Amino acid sequence: IQAEGYLQMARIEKDASNYDLAIQIFNKALNIYEEVKDKLNYSTTLIEIGRVYTEQNELDKSLDVYRVALKHFQATNNQPQIAKTLGPMGTIYRKVGNYKLAEENYLQAIKLHQEIGNQQAEAIIQGNLGALYQNQGYFQKALVHLNQSLKLNQQVGNSKLVATILGN
Repeated sequence: IQAEGYLQMARIEKDASNYDLAIQIFNKALNIYEEVKDKLNYSTTLIEIGRVYTEQNELDKSLDVYRVALKHFQATNNQPQIAKTLGPMGTIYRKVGNYKLAEENYLQAIKLHQEIGNQQAEAIIQGNLGALYQNQGYFQKALVHLNQSLKLNQQVGNSKLVATILGN
């Protein structure tokens, strides 16, 4: 329960853009989860830290913690968490110009989201992959994934993303 309190406090600090303080508090939760050997919450807290690093544009640090979390999720074969980790990693790889790794992460995330039936998450990653291809000038590939994202977003009722896609 104490670790959950730290998580809530850290999220508030993150939302207030107090990133260094947020990371300090997230680390307190990490230490508790490590002590009690709670690998799932340990890894999900790493994801939270990765998001903070991403917001600070410390992409190398973000990738480092995402990789550790991904290894933990893979060790327990936690498919939903693996998929949720691969997507943001793909986005970071795209931001740093490593389009090959971005594509690989997005494709793996899409496959896993399809297998577990998470259409909403798949729609987002399809859109990200479409944008990646569009940025590289692969317009036909981009259209395939943007259309798939549009279709999925319509199915799940995400009108905001439907409008975004149609605006592209």
